[in-house]
Amino acid sequence: MSTLTRTTFPVRTRKRTLRAAVAGLVALGTVTACGGAGEPADPADFDQLETIIVQSAGGGTDVLARTILDRFVRPQTDATLVTRNDEGDAGLLGLSTVERSDPDEAVIGFVNTTTLYAQYARGEDAAVDMREMTPIAGYGRLPAVLVVNPALGVHTIEDLAALYQAQQLPIGGASPGGSSELSAHRMKADYGLSWTEYVAYDGSADLLAAIARGEVPAGAVSDTSAADALAAGTAVPILTLGSERSKEVPEVPSAVETGLPATGSGENHRLIVASSRLDPALRDRLVEIFEKALTSPEAAAWAAENAVALDYSPPADVDRLIDQMFADIDSIPGAAEILQGS
Repeated sequence: MSTLTRTTFPVRTRKRTLRAAVAGLVALGTVTACGGAGEPADPADFDQLETIIVQSAGGGTDVLARTILDRFVRPQTDATLVTRNDEGDAGLLGLSTVERSDPDEAVIGFVNTTTLYAQYARGEDAAVDMREMTPIAGYGRLPAVLVVNPALGVHTIEDLAALYQAQQLPIGGASPGGSSELSAHRMKADYGLSWTEYVAYDGSADLLAAIARGEVPAGAVSDTSAADALAAGTAVPILTLGSERSKEVPEVPSAVETGLPATGSGENHRLIVASSRLDPALRDRLVEIFEKALTSPEAAAWAAENAVALDYSPPADVDRLIDQMFADIDSIPGAAEILQGS
C-alpha cells in the first residue's frame, strides 16, 4: 500500500505555476513574453521535490531515506518535499513513475540494487531499465558476509572450500532466487564451495537460526543482519563478499583481498536516480543538493552516532556500478532462470 507524507518549507518561487499562467495568457493573445526577455523559467529553480521510495514503508531503506530528506536535504532547498512509497514489482513500478516524469520536474527515486535483479528477470518486459536512468547519487552499501556455524572450526574461505570438497553439503540462503541465490552460485563457481543443494529460508533471521542449529553449514547475509548472531557467537564471519571490507566487521577480509573475484550480488547498494529525460540543469542542481546533504558534517555526525553506513557516491560511480552489476549477473550461468524463480 502506498503511503504519502508531505513536509512543507518556505517556497522560493512558483516558477511552474507562473509558467502555466503565462502560457494561458499567451494563448489568449494577452501576453507575448514571459518577463522582459521572454526566457522560459529555469528548471533548476524548482518549487517541489517529489521522492518515490521503492521499498516498503517502515523498512531500513525507508527510514534512512526519510531521515536524509528531512535532516540533510531540507537545509539545501526551499522546495516543498513530497515523499511516498511504491514497492510494487520489486520497485520497478515506482521507478517507472520516476522515469515517466516530465523533464522539468524534480522527481527522484530511492532504490536498492536488489531491484536490478527484478529487472534482469523481467528482461524486455521490465517496466524500466535502470541503466538508462539518470544517476543522482549513491548513499550507502550493505555488504554481504559469508558466515558459518562456529562448531565447524572454519575460519577462512579456504577452510570452508576444503570442507565442501570433502563432504556433500548444502548451502543456505535468505530467499529463493534473487541476490542470495546468485551469490551462492558465484561462490560455487569461483570460491570452491561445491555445495550440493541451495536451501532457501524466509529472510536472514531464519537463515542465521538454521546455521546456528547446524541445518546448513554456511550462508551469506548482510553485515547489519548478521550483527546480533555474530555478537552472540552463534555464527562466525569468514569473508565479505564485496570488493571492500564491511564497517560492521572490519576484521573480516573482502573477497578481493583473498584473491577471489568480487561479486556484485555480494553487496546491496543504495542509490538515488531520476528520469533518463531529466533536464541537464535540473540534474546538476539535484546532484549538487544531494552531494552537499550527504557529505555535510551534520550527516557524518549523525551516521557515526547511529552506526549507519552513510557513504556518498557521485553520479559517475553510480552509473559504473549499475553497469558492473549487470555484467556480473550476465557472467553467472543460468542467472535469468535463477532470478525468475524468486
